[in-house]
Amino acid sequence: MDNKNILISFDFDGTLSLEKVQFVAKELIDAGFSIKCTTARRIVDKNQDLWEVVNDLGITNVTFTELNYKYPFMQGVDVHVDNCVKELELINRFSQTFILDVINPMWEEILKDTINY
Repeated sequence: MDNKNILISFDFDGTLSLEKVQFVAKELIDAGFSIKCTTARRIVDKNQDLWEVVNDLGITNVTFTELNYKYPFMQGVDVHVDNCVKELELINRFSQTFILDVINPMWEEILKDTINY
């Protein structure tokens, strides 16, 4: 499978907001994977910190769930990385998306294993 055909989603707060996660996301972008940010934030808020990070990484695909759960927004997403256990449980239950908890110290290795990278 071509890397660009694999879509990996990252939550922002407590996930993509972390430098170590940004480093992994950038590595995957450079390897040709499709990366998006899925956040429960509202788009009407300034979100300056979020825009700074996604613009710096070159992520153009950003979904704001407007304080709603993320699982309805997982259509086409192969892997979602988050730090919220409730979000991960719901995504696991109601979608086909593979979930990863960024709190797990092995998340990066599991991600790379899952996407054969």
